[in-house]
Parts: sequence; C-alpha cells; structure tokens
Amino acid sequence: ISHPSIPEYSVHDLSYIGKSPDKLRNLIEQGIYHIHDIEDASNLTDKQRNQVLVHKSDTEMIDKQEIENVLNSYTYPLYFFDYETYAPAVPIYDGFFPYQRIPIQFSLHVIDKKGGQVRHVEYLQTENVDPSETVAKMLEENIEPGGTVLAWNVGFEKSVTAELALRLPEYENVQTRICGQMQDLMDIFSNQHYVHKGFKGRVAIEAVMNTLLPDMTYDHLPYTGADVGHVWWSDIVNQGKEPKERDGKLHLLLEYCKQDTFVMVEIFRVLNEIILK
Repeated sequence: ISHPSIPEYSVHDLSYIGKSPDKLRNLIEQGIYHIHDIEDASNLTDKQRNQVLVHKSDTEMIDKQEIENVLNSYTYPLYFFDYETYAPAVPIYDGFFPYQRIPIQFSLHVIDKKGGQVRHVEYLQTENVDPSETVAKMLEENIEPGGTVLAWNVGFEKSVTAELALRLPEYENVQTRICGQMQDLMDIFSNQHYVHKGFKGRVAIEAVMNTLLPDMTYDHLPYTGADVGHVWWSDIVNQGKEPKERDGKLHLLLEYCKQDTFVMVEIFRVLNEIILK
C-alpha cells in the first residue's frame, strides 16, 4: 500500500472531486482524510455535501415524489436493455472504423404491463460474421413502439444503436425510434432522488446493487469485465477453444449480460416498493 494513511473511504471518494483538485488539496492540507472528518462542507457541491451528510448521519435521503414522477414517466412495455460490444483497433468487418463498436451481444428483460411477469430475450454472436443486421432485426422484433427502453448510463446504448442505424439504412427508422424510447434508470441516483451512504458517492450499477440488493452477486460468474469478455468472444468465434470450453464460456457470457439487465429489473422493483411505503 503506497499511502497507508488514507482510509478505505476517504475524501478521494467524494463525488467528482477529481474535477476540483484545489478542493481536494485543501482538505488534505488540513489533515482531513476520512469522509467522516469533514466538518465544514460549505465549499463542496450539493452532491458532495449530501454524500457527507448521509454518511455522518447514517441516514438515507429519499425523495419519494421525484422517484414516483420518474417511474410514472415510463410507459409499458418496459425493456431493460444492455449491449456488449467488441471494438478492435483494426476493423474485422466491412463498414466499420478503427475502434468502432461491434454489437456482439445484448440482453433484454421485458415487462409487458404493470405488475406483469418478466420475460427475457438475449443474443450472442457465435460465428465470425458481422452481427449488426441480426441485432437490428431482433431489436425491431422485440422492442415495440411506445414502450420505454431502460439502460444504465444510457448514452452507451444510444450511441451503439445510432451507429447501427447509420450502417444499415434499411433499419435506420426503427433504430432511431428505439433510441427515442431510451431513458436512463441511473438518473434517479445521479439526480440524487435517492442517496445512500452505501453508494459512497457513486452511481455505477454495481454500487447501487451492492447496497440495495445485498443478496445479488456476480461471484458465481468468473468473468470480470469487458476485456476478458472480448478475449473470450474472439476465441469463440474463431474456433480457438475446445467445444466443451467454448460452450462453458458462451454460457458465462450470456449469464453475465443477463445479470446486468436483471439487476436493473430488481432495482426497479425496489424503487417501486419504496414509493409505496
């Protein structure tokens, strides 16, 4: 450990403190390292002050009305959506630029009506051919006009879908329509309608999951992120694995992406329970 004096939850964890190096330097110069040691938060942003407040008071900040307003703005069917992409430096398919994202996989959990059952649609490209048209067609078939498409940090899903529209003129209208249906479930947390000390100033889906859904985990999926998934996918589509290993890794890739959207479904459920209390 290079800096043993810095506690596990420190002033370095203040939300967006990296954009305010002078504020951070001022705290360090005063010998303030732990969030709990901040006495004067007047120089902090509202989000940072709320982060300090919920930690020191051991309380939550929940604006039920704002949460209800956001949830009521969603229209059914609800589509909880997540892509996985592969972005090689050297394009492997026609029509792509260097580092442009190939939509190799998606997961879609669907709730058709309020109080309805959850169903799941998924796709993973397993052959070494451009999956763009297959993905575009499946999205057209499975995302109806009028419903709300929910993602976490939705800019990623929007931009990948917009790129599909540009590459495939025959699907441009429907992909543009799907982009227009997208909303960000993360907004409830980034706009601080719900602030919990367990988030530690973060709004990444893992931070929210770990706090609101403590029984959920990725520990059963020995796959730790996009880089690993990209290597696995490249090996799989190029037949670089034995069939048994290939099938096992295909399963894990599917389960990981499926978990990402199911976590959103469960967070949505928790939020609905909160506004009913």
